[in-house]
Amino acid sequence: MSAQAQCSLTSVRDATISEAFTKHGGWTFQNFEQVCQKLNRARARLQINAMATVLVNQSIGWAALTVVDRDTNIATSSFNSMNTQVSTYASQDKADELMVLAINEAASNWTGLDRALADLEAERKKARAALAR
Repeated sequence: MSAQAQCSLTSVRDATISEAFTKHGGWTFQNFEQVCQKLNRARARLQINAMATVLVNQSIGWAALTVVDRDTNIATSSFNSMNTQVSTYASQDKADELMVLAINEAASNWTGLDRALADLEAERKKARAALAR
């Protein structure tokens, strides 16, 4: 059974990223279960900003991940995780593959995830306090 079958990781991404994700394997990083469980315990999801392009005879894929409240869409951009992948093989399909790799690398190597989730909780508290006035 795959890690994805054991834990459901929710993310926000556009159609282009979704298509590339489906074509190039989706979530493949080693510590998927750990990251997924942390996000679910915190009632959070990933906001994925990513792009794939061919530029100056190189394929480039990059990604930036942030956390968002699953219910209210309150977000924090603090302690985000980023990754960029480059190849000398120039094609849009290769760039799309690199973008998916960059998303997985950013998720896998997110050293600030715990701090991002703590910051998200602080933003939730601020929002609740503002609404209580």
